[in-house]
Amino acid sequence: MLVGLIDDGRSLVAQASSGFAADVLALLERVSPSDRRALSRLVSRLLVAHAADHGIELLPSAEID
Repeated sequence: MLVGLIDDGRSLVAQASSGFAADVLALLERVSPSDRRALSRLVSRLLVAHAADHGIELLPSAEID
């Protein structure tokens, strides 16, 4: 069975994504640039590790240290 989104569904996903991005940016404005960089490094490490757990190499580990 193949399932896909109709136009209304695509529109809803786009709205939710846009709203989420705006919320994240608003939250990040509250922290210092150095804290944002630290958070970015940590999240990158988490994403790379999660992908590796599923057999996907996103970046060589040297690039995220």
